[in-house]
Amino acid sequence: MNEKFKNLFLIALNESEEDQSAGDMTPDEAFEGTLDDGTDPSDFDTEGVASLVDALCGELQEDATKLQKVIDYLVKPGDDNCMLKRLEKVQQSVEFEKLFQPIEKAIQKTAEALAVAITKIDVATTTAPSKRDRRQQEDIAKSATSQSPY
Repeated sequence: MNEKFKNLFLIALNESEEDQSAGDMTPDEAFEGTLDDGTDPSDFDTEGVASLVDALCGELQEDATKLQKVIDYLVKPGDDNCMLKRLEKVQQSVEFEKLFQPIEKAIQKTAEALAVAITKIDVATTTAPSKRDRRQQEDIAKSATSQSPY
């Protein structure tokens, strides 16, 4: 029985020495050690992720600006050239009087829906970079902690 514990202790000691030598590796070396033979580590590069997120956020912000222009075209307060004001002028004609209310409601609902879309885009473009940064920090923290099985 004593021999069994001795062998288990030696196995644990050898594993401990292997873990210590693995601790001298950089995170990149440790990662490369986990890959299958023939797998290129550059396939897992995340260098471009930050720029991709930033580019997508920029595109979404441009789209939100375009949507805001559509809202202004439809219902901009104080603008006599917006669609709602022009329809009010048309409403003064007897032929168009009954058509105005349904069109006015449709325009207002459309403007409200676009405003909601712009708000959601603003939230997404604000939170996406912070989520990306937080995820990167979590990944760094995970790679810095010991992965010892004990």
